Amino acid sequence: MAPAGLADVDLAAAEALAAELAMPHVSGDFRELLADMRPDTADVGTSPARHLDVVRTAIAAGARAVRCEKPIALGHGDAVAVTTETAGAEVVLTVNLQRRFDPVRTQAHERIAQCEIGDVVTVEGHCPNLFDRGTHTLDLIPYHRPDTAAK
Repeated sequence: MAPAGLADVDLAAAEALAAELAMPHVSGDFRELLADMRPDTADVGTSPARHLDVVRTAIAAGARAVRCEKPIALGHGDAVAVTTETAGAEVVLTVNLQRRFDPVRTQAHERIAQCEIGDVVTVEGHCPNLFDRGTHTLDLIPYHRPDTAAK
């Protein structure tokens, strides 16, 4: 396995976590870490306002895959920029949307697919916070009804 590293603006926190995870490279500046390491992959866990900057820096450092925490951006323009720039650089971009793998949701998905609960006419979702939990809701609706485009 290739050496791993992490960066945090709180260098003491970064050093403590790096020690706990036995990560050999640590920095208080993500730009410095990415330039020094030139990683194949990057995991972006910063505040959403910083995602575009970190993703751009990871692309410039040669990352071929980037996993980004949700929400991917705080606005439409940054979201389009992140997806367009990663695609243009042929970088695989993934976003943390793991709820479709929860047992309750996979069971519902299987029952819908096997027509065990009758015809599903509509799927609705509710969430109190679009940028946080709402991203999961927006992911789950087409997961449960892949045959129907969102309206």
